Amino acid sequence: MDELVRLRQSFRWYIENSEGVLLNIVLELHPGNRGRALERLRECGYKTDRELVEFLERTGGMDKDTRFLYSPGMLREHRKLGKED
Repeated sequence: MDELVRLRQSFRWYIENSEGVLLNIVLELHPGNRGRALERLRECGYKTDRELVEFLERTGGMDKDTRFLYSPGMLREHRKLGKED
């Protein structure tokens, strides 16, 4: 049972850290280019505004580097999650 718990924790750690790496890669490849950055993230499986906002919140939230990614619809989702602008 302990092995299963450790495996699950390792998998959770890997997913959380891989998302941060993914965001960094997308931001480096498409600095300031919202359309291309979102296109790449949608290709990775984040299809809806809510999924994108949840992804961005898990990887650090809205800051000066990611603010340009938020569309009006994504800002609404951001507020629904109880986040400040």
